[in-house]
Amino acid sequence: MSSLRALTLSAPLLATLATATFASGCPATVGDECTTDDLARARRVAYTGDGQPAYEGQALLISSCGGASYCHTQTPIGPASQHFGAPADLVLDPLLIDGATNEDDAEARLLRAVSIAHRHRDEVYASVVTGTMPPAGRPPVPDLRGAASAYRTYASASDTTGTPLPLINSAEGQEILRNWLACGSPVVERTTEPSTVETCTTNAQCTVTHACDTDLGECRPVGDVVARRGGAMVATWSSIYSSVIGPSCGFAGCHGGATPQAALDLSSASVAYTALTTGSAQAGGTCNGHGPFVTPGMPAMSLLIDKLATTPTCGGRMPPAGLSAETVALITQWVMEGAMNN
Repeated sequence: MSSLRALTLSAPLLATLATATFASGCPATVGDECTTDDLARARRVAYTGDGQPAYEGQALLISSCGGASYCHTQTPIGPASQHFGAPADLVLDPLLIDGATNEDDAEARLLRAVSIAHRHRDEVYASVVTGTMPPAGRPPVPDLRGAASAYRTYASASDTTGTPLPLINSAEGQEILRNWLACGSPVVERTTEPSTVETCTTNAQCTVTHACDTDLGECRPVGDVVARRGGAMVATWSSIYSSVIGPSCGFAGCHGGATPQAALDLSSASVAYTALTTGSAQAGGTCNGHGPFVTPGMPAMSLLIDKLATTPTCGGRMPPAGLSAETVALITQWVMEGAMNN
C-alpha cells in the first residue's frame, strides 16, 4: 500500500479516536507481525445468505461499520437525518464492486476504504476494543453490534448451515479484526474475473491502483476474486427468507430488534411476509410515496424489487452489500408469480 496517498483526519475525529484509544490507560494496538498462518487466517472467507463472499475482517467492517448505509460510508445514502458518522474522514465500507455501473469508481472507493482501514488500524482496533465503536444504539444511531451475524463461515462445501461470524465486539471478533488489520487488510474485490484487464508498462498507466505488475504487464487489482457460494435458493417465500432476507436484513440494528429500521420488521418469516405484502414505506421516510413493498404479480410496482437494484430510485441499495443478478431474478420471479406465502 505504499502507493496510496495519505489521508488527513479531522481534529474532532482524531480527538474521538484518541479518547477511545487511551480511555483504558493502556492503548490497544494491532502490531506488525503477520506470519504465513496469520495471512491465511486473514483470508478466511465468510458469506452472506446470498452467497456473497468477503474476508472475515472485511465482513466485520461491512456489516458493523460501513456497508454503505449508516456510519463510515463514503457517500451519504438518503437524507442527512439517515446518515451518521464521519464519511469524509474515516471510510470503512470495503464493499465488493460486483454490479457497479462504473468499475473504476467502485475500485477507487474500495481502495480508499482499504487504505484508510489499514493506515489507521490502531485507532480502528482501539475503538472496537474499548467499546466506543460500533455505537450501542444511542439514538438516532442504529445498533450494528449484532450485524456481523449476516455473514457465515462454512467448514466444507457440504456444510449447508454454516456458523455465524463472531460479533465485532466479542473477543473472537476483535481477534479476527486485529489479525486482518495486521496482515494488510486484504479484501475480496469481485466474484468473477473482470471481462477486460488494464494493461501497463508503468505505474502511471494504472488509473486506480497506480501499481503495475511489470512481469504480467497488467495493473494490480485492489483485491482478490472469490466465487460466490452456490446455494439451492428457489423462487419461494420460505427459500427467499431463509437464504436472503433473514440473514441479510432481519437482525437487530437493521430490520429487526426492538426498533427495526424504517419501522420495517423482517425478524421472522411470518412477520416479514405480512410486512412486505401489506405495507408501504413509512410516512416521512426517504421512500415514502414510492408504492407498496410488494405488489403481487407486478415487480415494477414493488418497492422491494426497486431497493434490490444497484441504484434504487430512493434511498440506498438493500442489502448494502448487494445481491447477485440470479438472486434478484428469483425474488422478482416470486413477486411476478403472485408473492405467495409458500
